[in-house]
Amino acid sequence: MYPANYPKDKFLMAEVAKSEEGWVSLSVIAGFNKIKGLVPNQDLAVIANAIKYSNILEVSEDDQSIRRPGTVKKVVPLGGMDFGSRDEVITYARGLIAEGDASDGGAISAEGQAFVKDLLKLHDKCDEKMGQGIASIKVGRNPDYPETSCFMVKRTDDTEVDFSYLKCLNKIFPLPPRKDHGPGSGKKRKESTGASSPSKKPKGSGPSGSGDTDDGEASGGKGGGDGVQYEVGKIVVCRELPEGFDRHSLFDKFGGKDGGCAFVEMVPDVPLAYVRFQTAEAAKTAIAVQGVGIVSVLEGDDEKQ
Repeated sequence: MYPANYPKDKFLMAEVAKSEEGWVSLSVIAGFNKIKGLVPNQDLAVIANAIKYSNILEVSEDDQSIRRPGTVKKVVPLGGMDFGSRDEVITYARGLIAEGDASDGGAISAEGQAFVKDLLKLHDKCDEKMGQGIASIKVGRNPDYPETSCFMVKRTDDTEVDFSYLKCLNKIFPLPPRKDHGPGSGKKRKESTGASSPSKKPKGSGPSGSGDTDDGEASGGKGGGDGVQYEVGKIVVCRELPEGFDRHSLFDKFGGKDGGCAFVEMVPDVPLAYVRFQTAEAAKTAIAVQGVGIVSVLEGDDEKQ
């Protein structure tokens, strides 16, 4: 298991793939020619004891298997395709929603429907969502949130219901646990009186349009600022935002509704976005998200604006 050769060894990688946690049986290792030369009697206890001193391998508690920590990529099959990360699933789901938005009646491909059906099986209320049976999967919009596209289940009795694919996604690729981010993260912030901010702000941006609704609850909530109660410490700013993000993908990057995200506002023609969270704790957690530029919680006058 030399570091350079390990990922190139097809036989060994095939053995690794047999275990979700990347364990390889010591009986397999004992059959290697070099190991036979070192331990002719192929005593697994001797091999396990020797490997315990390695700084790149670990031995299982029963001394029957070994693995290299951190080298195994989790792969989850959905709709006949393999996905290795939360971002991969979200990216594909977003593509299907865009496909449905552009087609008549929100239709998506058979492959896409198979993908969504497999996700739906992970939902806590799968049987309730399926009803008497699934006729088809399409993209639609909940009447309460007309700017938000989402997956819709059309049942065999001609009724329809939306569902949260992010809730399903958390079963296979859960969000990382929330934790504090250094000294002073819990300090109470002073509410501003509303002085002007030097940052360029978006005009008339509405709900996030995350494409993830469930039982009539849109991820982004309703409407711009009407009826939204202001509280300090809930707004995060993303500066130097990389190209390719829109409201939808950024909303999902921060975990969607399940991650506490409420609104995403993109500043036109500027690599800048503002993200409002449901709680100050969720906003603090968002600082740790990678790949979205320089992230910080707004404070003072900037926050109130």
